[in-house]
Amino acid sequence: MQLIELKFIKLKEDSSSFLKKRKHFMEERKELYEALNFSLFKSFFSFPKKQSKNVYVEVITWKSLEEKKKLESQLQFSPIFQNYTSSFSVLGSYLIHPENDALFDFKSLQQEKYVIEFAVRTIKASKRKIFPQKKNEFLSTFRNHQGYILDQEFKAMHQDKNVLFFIWDSEENFKKAGNKVKKSLKLILKTLQYFRLIKQENFQVGKYIKEV
Repeated sequence: MQLIELKFIKLKEDSSSFLKKRKHFMEERKELYEALNFSLFKSFFSFPKKQSKNVYVEVITWKSLEEKKKLESQLQFSPIFQNYTSSFSVLGSYLIHPENDALFDFKSLQQEKYVIEFAVRTIKASKRKIFPQKKNEFLSTFRNHQGYILDQEFKAMHQDKNVLFFIWDSEENFKKAGNKVKKSLKLILKTLQYFRLIKQENFQVGKYIKEV
């Protein structure tokens, strides 16, 4: 089973200082696990909006839970790791896997221009039967919009939560899709109907940051 770690972090210091500490940490992590697939995204939009400032989203693809635990135990007493983690607070952390055990090739989406919506939500118990259909009806509006790349639903391990990754080819097309909703009463109502099905916990939209 493909295992992905999704983490929302809020900086305690400026971005340049955080990225410098992260670079040192990444070098240490690569020495232990050279092939580890990790990605970082800088948030520029969130719901509510005030939560996007100084927020980053980290995504790591693991081969197994055992691999994750092994690396964490090796880094536990590392000064570089401790210095890095002291630079932020965690807003949310989730271990997720693709719905229906589909294989998600996240590495192919590591493009600097790409924008990803990360939505963590709980489906209301009374709405679970109708959720798949209603979700597809809601997302079809955006899937047909210019700039749509793909979307993937994930299930959280040990938590009753679903996570959606929705990928756009640029910030411009993401914003155009949002503006389209604002100008249409029909789309506004469809959006409100969708949000009645869920309890949203985290929502960040971020740009991929290329790291050496």
